[in-house]
Amino acid sequence: MDDLILHARPMMPPDASPREMFRETLGDLPIRGGWGYGPEDAIIIDHDDTKEGVASEYEIIMERTKLEIKQVADESEFEIVGFHGLRQALSLVDGMYYDVIYCKVNVKWNDSGAVSTYEEECWFNITRFFGNRPEPLDPNVLASDAEII
Repeated sequence: MDDLILHARPMMPPDASPREMFRETLGDLPIRGGWGYGPEDAIIIDHDDTKEGVASEYEIIMERTKLEIKQVADESEFEIVGFHGLRQALSLVDGMYYDVIYCKVNVKWNDSGAVSTYEEECWFNITRFFGNRPEPLDPNVLASDAEII
């Protein structure tokens, strides 16, 4: 089972609605768009408040990870034993601002005790709340990655 996760990370079906699938565990989130696998499929966060918008990103990533693994295994077969932010980057693509979060995931398989480790990234379109900054954006911000604290 762990070879499947290590070599072919499961992805959510493109026709499944993230908002609908997250509703059961995270409530009615102000999101739309795709699953966050790239800028064309980014999760659009419809928050006006930067703090709330960023906080919801981490909840969404963890829940997406659980849903991805459930594509190949029953929830009773695995446990996420590690979820670590590696880095976070601000990206400007076609005039839209994206928060790109890179994570390392450790999954323990209950039958064997083996642990699979893989990395994933999640793209969030944050234009709505990022564009409401009171001060002008420093262009050097886009040139470097910010560490997740």
